[in-house]
Amino acid sequence: MNISSQNDQTQINELQEVTRDQEYFDQAMQLLFRRQLKIIFTKNQEIKIISSNGEIIRSDIILSSCHEDPELPFFNLEQIKHLKWLGKFQDTKKVGKWIATWKNEILLDVGGQYCQKGMKQGRWKEIFKNYFEKAQVYEEGEYINGMRIGIWNIIYQNKLIGGGFYDQQGQKNGQWIELCNYFQCDNQIIFQGEYLNGKKIGTWDINRKRLAIFLNLNGCKKKGNLELIGQEQYDQQGQKNGKWVELSDDFQKETQILYCGEYKSGRKCGIWEIHYQKQSNRPFYFIGCGIYNMEGYKNGRWVEVTKNFLSDGQVIYDGQYQNGKKIGKWDIKVKNDQTFEKIGYGSYDEQEHKNGIWLELSGNYRNIYSEVTYYGEYKKDKKIGKWEIYHKQSSNYPFKLIGGGSYNDESVKYGIWIELSDYFSNQNEVLYQGVYQNGRKVGKWDIKFKSHQFNDFHNIGGGIYDNQNLKHASWVDVGDNFSKNQSIIHKGEYNHGKKIGLWEEMRICCENTIFKIGEKIYD
Repeated sequence: MNISSQNDQTQINELQEVTRDQEYFDQAMQLLFRRQLKIIFTKNQEIKIISSNGEIIRSDIILSSCHEDPELPFFNLEQIKHLKWLGKFQDTKKVGKWIATWKNEILLDVGGQYCQKGMKQGRWKEIFKNYFEKAQVYEEGEYINGMRIGIWNIIYQNKLIGGGFYDQQGQKNGQWIELCNYFQCDNQIIFQGEYLNGKKIGTWDINRKRLAIFLNLNGCKKKGNLELIGQEQYDQQGQKNGKWVELSDDFQKETQILYCGEYKSGRKCGIWEIHYQKQSNRPFYFIGCGIYNMEGYKNGRWVEVTKNFLSDGQVIYDGQYQNGKKIGKWDIKVKNDQTFEKIGYGSYDEQEHKNGIWLELSGNYRNIYSEVTYYGEYKKDKKIGKWEIYHKQSSNYPFKLIGGGSYNDESVKYGIWIELSDYFSNQNEVLYQGVYQNGRKVGKWDIKFKSHQFNDFHNIGGGIYDNQNLKHASWVDVGDNFSKNQSIIHKGEYNHGKKIGLWEEMRICCENTIFKIGEKIYD
């Protein structure tokens, strides 16, 4: 998909074409957060990326005729906010020199040339898939007619840390060193092994760079400052075979999960164990397991970790699989001290649809000191009726009802709702209260906050939503980093989701006094 840097202020309700929801990781926070964003493609060749609170955080022109399933060139929320590519189009194709900027500053030597056919040509320097402040990694090499050719190097902190060779067909061949998806300064995981005609073969080692303070603290296998933490086995056709120790898809500092078991002809089989490591200088320990049948489907009882499993927020699911589908009652458990305690539950039918009453955890659950649960009913995987949101400040406190609202039979929100901010925690107790109409926020919404000075929630901001679920006119808003220790609010105007004009930045101090600390002008 071709994306230029041009912005457009046209309202979204004009020529709407395709809408989809997509998850992105917000890595600017200390922990890995999942943020649900709405992606809208319009018939007048626009893409708009909208936050769950109705703010357009990116707006671009796209020059692709296919909107059905375009691939977005962003891996994390920071790239959506800060990465731009600048260059020229000719007959809807990129041509000539293109460069990249981050936070409106040019990235040194990043970019390259497009030929008249719109294909990359010659020497290029590209950013790593997970590029952001803590992962300033680059890939350098040669393109011929849009294909990578020859030696490509992976550069981090001005040092060669990986790479390999592409043949004349653009396929990887020979020895390669690659990085994990979430490679960053404190999560330096590399994969080392051999490619044959674009397929991995033989043994691939998974190594982690050890921080200097931990180099000699345990008896792991090390090569210099590298620790062997996993291993993959492929046959000559590139199929997975034999004993494996593989990383979870989200393996990173706060989520160090390994899966140990066997592959046969590319399928998992037999018992697979799940192991977890809380700190890089400690051993991995067993935390769950289950069985795959000969067809590679999960069967019988499984204890498995959740997507949001973290060192201080260890969550597991415990229940039954039947031919790869969850079935019957499942329990949700969190670790409190040395034991796992049941905190939620629910049931699946034979099609793996959630049904009946569920008590489930927030998708961004972090630890037992800030538990948020949702209680309500599912019907064939859709939420219906009244749903309640509960919060518990720590294990010594009871759960307290703090929010919720209603869904109709089509699982569409309606009526009065009280919702939590994406970053809700003990330090960021922010609520949004207002009305939904046919699944869209409408009219006035209030922002409420529970500070050190108040035992209850009180108003600190808010504004109006238009009929397209976008913020409009005057707003007093809170930022992503808002907390009890950093109570910063922003006051200004929205034009159908886009900030415009002068915005003031203000700090809420003790006794609810407000001081202006800065301002910013938006186009």
